[in-house]
Formats: sequence, C-alpha cells, structure tokens
Amino acid sequence: MEKEMVINDVNPNGGFNEVNNKEKVKLPMSRDKKRLIFYTLLMIYPVVHLSIFYVYANISALAMAFQKYSEGTTTQYQIDFVFLDNFKRIIELFSIKMYQEMIWNSLLLYVLRLGVGMTLALVFSYYVYKKFALSELFRVMLFMPTIISSVVLTLLFQFVVEDVYIALSGAKYGLMTTNKMEVVIFYNLWTGFGMNILMYSGAMSGINESVSESAQLDGVNVVTEFIYITLPMIFPTIITFLVMGISNIFVDQMGLYTFFKGASPFQTVGYFIYVQSLESNLIPPTTLSEKDVLYLAYSEISALGLMITAIILPVTLTVRHLLEKYGPSDH
Repeated sequence: MEKEMVINDVNPNGGFNEVNNKEKVKLPMSRDKKRLIFYTLLMIYPVVHLSIFYVYANISALAMAFQKYSEGTTTQYQIDFVFLDNFKRIIELFSIKMYQEMIWNSLLLYVLRLGVGMTLALVFSYYVYKKFALSELFRVMLFMPTIISSVVLTLLFQFVVEDVYIALSGAKYGLMTTNKMEVVIFYNLWTGFGMNILMYSGAMSGINESVSESAQLDGVNVVTEFIYITLPMIFPTIITFLVMGISNIFVDQMGLYTFFKGASPFQTVGYFIYVQSLESNLIPPTTLSEKDVLYLAYSEISALGLMITAIILPVTLTVRHLLEKYGPSDH
C-alpha cells in the first residue's frame, strides 16, 4: 500500500499555518517490495505446473493403482478399491513369453548402450579432449542429432536406410524391412552419442592441465593416461550416466513409436506402456477375448508403473552406492 505524506502550508513569515490545505505526496514503491512482487509472479507458473502435473498426477496414479473403474451413472464412473488385483493382472501378463521378450529387449538396449555406446562415447570424448586431428569436426557431427527434432531425424534416417540403401546397393528391400531390430539399436546408439560426448568432453576439460602435463613428463602414453588418469577424474560424471541409464531401463521406448507407430514388430516395456497409455481407457476389459489382446486399463498401467518403480528404485540406489564406494577416485 503506497504511503502518503501530509505537508502543511508554510507561513512566509516563519512557522506553520494551521492545517487548511493538505497535499498528498505518493512515495515510490520500495525496491524490496518490487523484487518480492517480481519473484512471486515469476514463480507462480512453475509452482502451479509442478503441483498439477507432477504432485497431483503422481498421487492420483498411486491411488489409481489400487482402484478399478466400472460403469456408473451417466456422468460418473463407479470406483472400487481392489487392493492388489491390478498387480496380480500385471504379474499374469508378464508370465507370458510375449511380455518377457519386452523385458529382454529393454535390458538388451541398456547393456548395448552401456557396453558399446558408453565405451565409444568415452573414447571419442577423449579424442576431442586431446584435440587430435578433426576433433572439432567429430564433435559437431556427433552432436548434430541432438539439435534436430527427433521426428525429423527419424524420417531422415528411415530415408537413408530404405531408399538410399536400395538405390546404392540394388537390393530389393531396405534395411528397415530385413533388419528392423538391428537398425533401431544402431539408431539409438548413434543418436545417444551427442549428449554423452558433450558431457564427457566437458568433464575432461575440467581436469587440471598440470596433471596431464606431469603424466606426459613421466613418460605416460595416451592410452595409460586415459585409463589411469582421465577416467578416474571424470568418474562422477560416468556414475551419473550409469544411474540415469538404470532408472530409464523400463521407460525407454527406443524411438519405436516414431518408427512404427502402434505396430512395432518388437517391443520394449517403455514402448508398451506408451502405446497402452494412448489406446487405453478407465474401464478394463470385461470379456476373455478382450483380455487376450495387449490391453491394460489406466489403473493397471498405474500398477505397472508402481511395480517398475519398486524394482528400479532400490537397484538404482544400490548401484550408485557401490559405484561411489568402490569406484576409482580422483584423489
């Protein structure tokens, strides 16, 4: 509230006249008050967004995992508390071979990203860090996929492995027709290089140059420096990527929806959840024939998400603890 100051008429002969006319002077708003208003307005949107789309959404999903919806009145659904029925339905589904293959595909992608993707990303990052020939060109070319829309990049990639491949090789079919899974895995490894190289090379550039110079004076070669000096000093960054990879094992869809929409010839758990969330509804299947179809109601998807969290969370925390305790140190 703006302050008001009352000034009396001043007598020319000295002293003050009686208060007859009062002039109101508005003082400017204080700087602290302006800052408070600015920060409040600035934080309203992210706080509301977080409250609705994270806090409320997760609490609702948690409650939904123990509920089942059925037809009620014309304007409302009937909600019943079913305790663990939704979880039993998920366990039954994943005892089927088709669903077990989803788990295998998700684990296979993680192992390949860990064994092949991370290894190559570290090697290329070290190459860029040491500023060998064409290192800046490699940095740009490998980082390029991360600044292009994933949809556009996928369409370009499909064009290359299909039309361009057929035109150059004279083959009857493109690679996406004959080697779907291998091509998709290659695409995921390739597109994952950019961010990994950016982070690893950034971490390497933070290493004190005197450490590398001292090692070179002692006769340490490039390979030995990479294994015994560079890797231990950027190990916290490696831990971050390892932990993030574990937490994303069962939510990564490998870009399958962009390639195949809802008709992928093979699936991961992440792709399955994504497709089900698009095609699902609140009310679960009621007949046996419908249950044979790949279909989950929202409450069952919530139960599946909760089960994945219950499995992945302790594994992630345990792996992080072991890596920090027994991994190489930069000291």
